[in-house]
Amino acid sequence: MAFVTLAGIVLFVLLQRADTEFLVLDEEARELAPGLFVELSGGWTHYDVAGPESGQVVILVHGFSVPYYIWETTFEALADAGFRVIRFDLFGRGYSDRPATEYNGALFERQVGDLIDALELDRPVDLIGLSMGGAVVMRFAAKQSELVRKVVLVDPMTEASSPPRYPKWIGSPLIALTLIPAMAEGQLTDFLHPEQYPTWVEQYRVQMQFEGFRRAITSTIYAFAAEDHLSHYRQVQESGLPVKLIWGVQDQTLSIDGAKTVQSVLDVDFLAVDNAGHLPHIEQTRIVNPAIVEFLQRDAPAAATSGAGLVANLELASFCSRLPRAAYKDLEKSEISNEWFEVYEVGAGVWAIYEPFQWQEVISYLIIGDDSALLFDTGNGIGDIRAIVDQLTDKPVRVLNSHSHFDHIGGNHQFENILSPSTAFSIENTLGDDSDSVKMEASAEALCVDLPSGVTEANHHIEPYAITSKVYDGDMINLGGRELEVILIPGHTDDSVALFDKDAGLLWTGDSFYMGPIWLFFPETDLAGYEQSIDRLAELLPDLKALLPAHNTPMIDPAKLLETQSAFNLILEGKAEAIPDRDGLVMFEFDGFGFLMREDYTTVAGD
Repeated sequence: MAFVTLAGIVLFVLLQRADTEFLVLDEEARELAPGLFVELSGGWTHYDVAGPESGQVVILVHGFSVPYYIWETTFEALADAGFRVIRFDLFGRGYSDRPATEYNGALFERQVGDLIDALELDRPVDLIGLSMGGAVVMRFAAKQSELVRKVVLVDPMTEASSPPRYPKWIGSPLIALTLIPAMAEGQLTDFLHPEQYPTWVEQYRVQMQFEGFRRAITSTIYAFAAEDHLSHYRQVQESGLPVKLIWGVQDQTLSIDGAKTVQSVLDVDFLAVDNAGHLPHIEQTRIVNPAIVEFLQRDAPAAATSGAGLVANLELASFCSRLPRAAYKDLEKSEISNEWFEVYEVGAGVWAIYEPFQWQEVISYLIIGDDSALLFDTGNGIGDIRAIVDQLTDKPVRVLNSHSHFDHIGGNHQFENILSPSTAFSIENTLGDDSDSVKMEASAEALCVDLPSGVTEANHHIEPYAITSKVYDGDMINLGGRELEVILIPGHTDDSVALFDKDAGLLWTGDSFYMGPIWLFFPETDLAGYEQSIDRLAELLPDLKALLPAHNTPMIDPAKLLETQSAFNLILEGKAEAIPDRDGLVMFEFDGFGFLMREDYTTVAGD
């Protein structure tokens, strides 16, 4: 008896030391979390939604333990293609509640159904399930097929797993002591190339801090994993629902041999994805996400296919389907926005001036201090940016360009004070561009709306302007109560500039980083310089709260700088896949961003 008591004490002490759950997932925590919340019968569910309200609804169900952020690239791709996309955290994961109940198939099936009811989705939805989420969506589709239109399975769980050999009262503390502490690092085994995702582990740890995570994981292992999932696959076959099956060839978590099991009981449209592990939608976005879009668009309602679909090889005609981008749904649009510019306050005294209806999707930024203001870029010159700036501030305004490509200097001529590095490239570009050089930017293929009054494809051009002051690396621009550091970051061009507000934790990155394909193929591009510049920006990470790029979306997680640094190193080391693109270019794709480069980039990098 004494031995049992001592063993119990030792086990209790060990469990206390292994416990990482020191936060309560309460109303205060939910207010600080990103995304949205809805109260369902099982508790609060954390979710996110994007895409046009009229689009075909797609619900994304994540796997065993990584929350909804695992769907980031697919979420954006589907929204960009015109679908109404919903992703959510299963109970016990992410920011969803951790109810004191058994985490079995019935719980997760009910959560999906309750979510559909709560969001008042009034027509059959498409379901996409990853790993364990595949078993969840197949259970739901089997039991409530009338609510489902199509199903996509990504490396799904197919067969029951053997439960732990110990009874739950013994197994639970053993799992808590051994499996749970190693789970964050263990997620890297889902990737074929984990070195490309340096922030993945820390991102995962956030959910482990909230009470109930350990209990939910343990219960899922005992209750859900041992269920007969394959029976639901057979029921879906009987229902006749269309199913797409996608599997990473190098999956070490759930072997691609499972695809044979699925195909033995279910007719599927099958795609095997080479050079991918358990998460092919992340490692091979260029293959997987278009395949999902294409499958869902077959016979889709008209609202889902009204856009031109997913952007491929930078085809201009398709870009309108990206709008509105998901990142803007959490930002409040200013009433001074007009038919060309959308204006958002993204920080105290910081305004993003966005041109969403032209394919470049340029973002210029007005930064206002107590005494003066700085306009970082002036757009592509199609809209009247001076009129917008004058509505935002009556303080003196200086202009500094992130670099002097035409889509960032188009409105320079409207301002008297222009700051710039002094390079041959920047000086040459002060001469402007004639219509023949930039008329494509004002062509119908490059636009989602009509051009502003007085602007035509034939007369659009870039006006000349004069540099009035030179800037150097380390210069401080004092706006009164706000200081901005100029950081020269040659690479994309030799006059590329970043802007750093240390007090606010903001870094403006220009075209050196943004979410999307980063263009590094110009004659003026210096890859060795770019490598050094990204390394330099990554060193600022401890002081950063947000990145503000010059295209597509503002307010990006600074951790993306580390991913960019790691990804670019992989390219230079020859360890990243080069996907042929067009005109002698190759694409390298990573998590939400990529690099478009010349196919002889190894030679160029060595120059």
